[in-house]
Amino acid sequence: MIQSRPKPVQMANVKFEVVTEENLEDFINQFRKDYGEVVFIAMPVRDYERLAINIQDIRRFINQQSQLIVYYETSISEASESTANKNNLQNNEE
Repeated sequence: MIQSRPKPVQMANVKFEVVTEENLEDFINQFRKDYGEVVFIAMPVRDYERLAINIQDIRRFINQQSQLIVYYETSISEASESTANKNNLQNNEE
């Protein structure tokens, strides 16, 4: 039996701010005004690139898994139809 597809992923929006030495003070003042407490989570540019590559690889994997599922669903459907057609032919011959 073919199962129903899982609910699609609905990602929440995430906001990134690029902060440099030149805009650090303005950024802190504006951030404090908008959100209150200022906390930094820093990441080197190279690690940000790695994060993007990781996300791209996850998307590739999910797409390949989806294609594999469709392949097997199609195979099962075709096999079921073939079996049903055989049974119909045999029943008609009797």
